[in-house]
Amino acid sequence: PDGTVFLSRTLQPGDVYRPDPSPGWTLHARDGGAFEVYVNGTSAGLLGIAGTPVLGRQIDAIQPITQAQAEAPRS
Repeated sequence: PDGTVFLSRTLQPGDVYRPDPSPGWTLHARDGGAFEVYVNGTSAGLLGIAGTPVLGRQIDAIQPITQAQAEAPRS
């Protein structure tokens, strides 16, 4: 990673950004709960906790949510 910024702007509800990421990319957001991440068209859930900044989350480790995880009761 060379520090190149690919998107730096405020997204509005409903905005979509579809990058073609490379290994080693990281994600940063002011509010991790405001972003749902998709991997190959399948949800991987929210980027982080609502109201909490996300700084440097590695995209390499993000995986889609399995059907079992999606159906599990939330506590």
